[in-house]
Amino acid sequence: MHAASRRLTALTLDNLDDLSRPCRACVSWELDPVAARRAQDSGDVALEKEAWLSAVLLEWGSCGFVAYAGNQPIGHVLYAPPSMVPRAASFPTSPVSPDAILLVTAFVQP
Repeated sequence: MHAASRRLTALTLDNLDDLSRPCRACVSWELDPVAARRAQDSGDVALEKEAWLSAVLLEWGSCGFVAYAGNQPIGHVLYAPPSMVPRAASFPTSPVSPDAILLVTAFVQP
């Protein structure tokens, strides 16, 4: 595949389903532990991920990119300010500076 056929696209609600399956169905960083467990138990994880993305986009702006080779998603990154990442307090180095941007997910297809 030629380098020209690779591209990065900002993460939006339109391409949220292009995240890798494990990451699309994970809200570990996006929700506090109780809310994450509740979402997993009820089967609403994808909906919660969508709600989180929507809130971050509205309040803060772009919070990720999806990498494509041709039309196939091959990786992604998600990032956000600590105020939008409830689990930021669980970092061993917390508290995270309020002006920091946290890289919460990075994934590249093998």
